[in-house]
Amino acid sequence: MRLRIAISLVAVAAACAACSESTAGQATSSPTLPNATTTSVAPPTTTDSGMKGKTDFSQDELCELLSSAEATQLGGSEEGEPSMNVETKKPICTWTAANSLILGFRDDGVVADLKTGPGITKTQIRIGNTPGVQSDDKTSGGFCQVGFDLNDHSNLIAGVSVLTGGQGKYDRCKVAKEMAAIVLSKVK
Repeated sequence: MRLRIAISLVAVAAACAACSESTAGQATSSPTLPNATTTSVAPPTTTDSGMKGKTDFSQDELCELLSSAEATQLGGSEEGEPSMNVETKKPICTWTAANSLILGFRDDGVVADLKTGPGITKTQIRIGNTPGVQSDDKTSGGFCQVGFDLNDHSNLIAGVSVLTGGQGKYDRCKVAKEMAAIVLSKVK
């Protein structure tokens, strides 16, 4: 049974002091996305991060994938907070200000496993030439994730919740797509 990717990021978002309180529902796997639409995000041009081709990331390396300027442009704090997801024991990095930005690494699943269920819209997307998945959870204050696979068993997922200071200024899925594009440009 594939482990569920999204529930781990939702649990972290719920645990953030500045995030709204919520209880994550049970995730269900869905290898196909019926009635899904496809969108595309162009990757930004960036300098080489030294992480091109990596398929395994520590929590500190995740925090290096967004510069202070990139994080603040996306509504996060200047510095990322490295940690481990309490549920999955997988590395994450969080930048919290107007938005809660969470970058997670998983080595035990693919983005097709992102959470589905009532109130959640799952969409196939492209980030440049790389296929990905967007999962927008409109329940419990909203949480949007955009992920892409690094290989057949590992992935990176950018998750965004708009907090009180960012309401009316940010679209969580637009920010998640932008964050994923920045990260993708540094690792692929």
